[in-house]
Amino acid sequence: RRMVAATIDSLVLMTLAPLFDYLAPINKNGLIGIGVPENHPAPTSYLLMHMLKNEAFVQSWLQNFMLQLLTFLIYSGLCWRFFGATPGKMATQMRIVDNKTGKNPSLLQILLRLLGYIISLSMMGMGILWIGLNKRRRGWHDYLSDTVVVSTPCKLPVARVTN
Repeated sequence: RRMVAATIDSLVLMTLAPLFDYLAPINKNGLIGIGVPENHPAPTSYLLMHMLKNEAFVQSWLQNFMLQLLTFLIYSGLCWRFFGATPGKMATQMRIVDNKTGKNPSLLQILLRLLGYIISLSMMGMGILWIGLNKRRRGWHDYLSDTVVVSTPCKLPVARVTN
């Protein structure tokens, strides 16, 4: 369910892609026309090396990436603070709570959870993959912030029948 929630949140954030490209466009000048020599044993690494040598491309890509990361962190942090969950978690009937009290996470816990995301993702996603390996289904960000993701029952309005 957490993977489904993350996918929903990713789809929500992907709607902002044109804005990211407008605010921090990636400079592709100098990359146009790069061709891989015929019979080159590693065409992908050849192209990657040309891209990494292009300072304008790398700088603009990093700016775009940082804008996307900042947007993700703000989106997640605000959703956790005001709703206890992102839209993806709400859609899959989950929310984030303090591990000890079961109440909404504090501002410090939210900040630690966001830091935990950065650490988890910077380690090739291992902190996120840990959720699937852990008995309690907690990622590194959960441990760092002492939070846990819990199931919430769906509260649908009940129609009253009168005689």
